[in-house]
Amino acid sequence: MITIPGRAAPKERMTTKQMRCAKGGVQGKKFDRIRNCLDYQEYIAWSIVGLKKYSGLLRMTARIYLSPNKKGELPGVRGDLDNYIKSIKDGLQYGKLFDNDKQIIRYGEGTGIYTDTNERVEIEIWEV
Repeated sequence: MITIPGRAAPKERMTTKQMRCAKGGVQGKKFDRIRNCLDYQEYIAWSIVGLKKYSGLLRMTARIYLSPNKKGELPGVRGDLDNYIKSIKDGLQYGKLFDNDKQIIRYGEGTGIYTDTNERVEIEIWEV
């Protein structure tokens, strides 16, 4: 199991120009979200340095843990599951755990968003 500590960042839609602007330090909410997404993907890549590279088709389980709100529920302001998964897959690909995220053809049981005060992402990958 791979554990990525900290709050997950959802994938953000971006054009090439927006990505360059975000990396260049342009300010604004959209650019801040893009920068956060790109930083998170790089963080994942550095977190998996030295792990075995997968070459075949894969199944991935990703459990995203976010801090609960005051009522103990999922926070209202959060990304959707698809965008968290996209960001995680891009980070794993950037870190060269596999060549292409198209290798992931199935999601394992338990993939989802959960609450816990210890924010993190837990990832399990199996060859199919």
